[in-house]
Amino acid sequence: MPANPIPITLPHPSAINPPKQRIDGYDFARAIAIFGMVIVNFKYLLEAYSSGPEWLSWIVELLDGRSAATFVVLAGIGFSLLSSRARITQDPAGMSKNRKICIRRAFFLFAVGLLFARVWEADILHFYGIYMIFGALLLSAPSYILLTLTNMALTISILLLSLFLYHTGLDWEVLLESDIWTLEGMIRNIFINGYYPVFPWIAYFLTGMWFGRQNLMNTVFRKKLLIFSILSIIIGESAIRLLSPLVSDNADLISVIMSTYLLDKYSFPVNFFYLISAGGSALVTIILSINIAEKAAQSKWIRPFLDTGRLALTLYIAHILICLLVLAITGRMEVKHSLWTACTSAFIFCIFAVTFAYFWTKRFKHGPLEAIMRWVTN
Repeated sequence: MPANPIPITLPHPSAINPPKQRIDGYDFARAIAIFGMVIVNFKYLLEAYSSGPEWLSWIVELLDGRSAATFVVLAGIGFSLLSSRARITQDPAGMSKNRKICIRRAFFLFAVGLLFARVWEADILHFYGIYMIFGALLLSAPSYILLTLTNMALTISILLLSLFLYHTGLDWEVLLESDIWTLEGMIRNIFINGYYPVFPWIAYFLTGMWFGRQNLMNTVFRKKLLIFSILSIIIGESAIRLLSPLVSDNADLISVIMSTYLLDKYSFPVNFFYLISAGGSALVTIILSINIAEKAAQSKWIRPFLDTGRLALTLYIAHILICLLVLAITGRMEVKHSLWTACTSAFIFCIFAVTFAYFWTKRFKHGPLEAIMRWVTN
């Protein structure tokens, strides 16, 4: 009998010849994430923890960790887009070239992040560098492997937390490793108990790599993923609010682990249901940004926001340095400010950021730090 014919599935035309231009929705999502991160970081820089109306505190608390999650997912998406042509055409030489560029950028961000961490302890860039090294090794991995590793990262993080390894070497007065600048302390900080440790934050990066491989021209897929992401938020937030009171009053070991590492509403220390909720928030932000950018493609108002997203690295460094500089000049470095002051300052910086990005990109293709990174790593 003749052999059964092998079924052939043709990829979407846009996947065979992926577009070279940037996807505006991703830049818009970066701008939204920048605004959220500025608000959260200004709260910490100005020590504005509790002096504000309840509704404003709720909004700022809601943003905490979610903007960072959006950035990490977007970084994973960028990885997939960088290597899309070589991966789809199965070009070994092209994939090797892309992998080398990714690794060089990873080391660049890691080095810059470590230097920046001397100024801003909650730096995310050096964590980015580690995510990107793992991502470079997985550029050609099948999509189901990325999703499997995502679940493994979440599982490992809960295991590490349950074994109380999170507390090792951590100074709770400053929320930092007491020996962070030793090799052991740095490894522990990067992988277990830093602000954005590999376990579980690399799950967001791997999710982004998976997302970047999908055919976003398929609006049905986008709607399904949007619904799934909204359900993730509902499940995560419902678990935190409904289950947390049931275990918070118990002193047994299981209850302590659940209330601290599974049901806590904050991003630090990391906990499972918050990760589910924040991950859903990141995908909702990105999908809605794509929809908005498509509908407003010909509108003039969106251009400054897209430019802002393209200068994400520059603006991330700038908002910390500028805020610290102003506090030092005015002699208010140790003063505790109100939440209104923090949010107003963040709003002023965001206006500055959008204005600067708009005029900068009229003359230059890349932001200052973005250009330096490309020059060093390409």
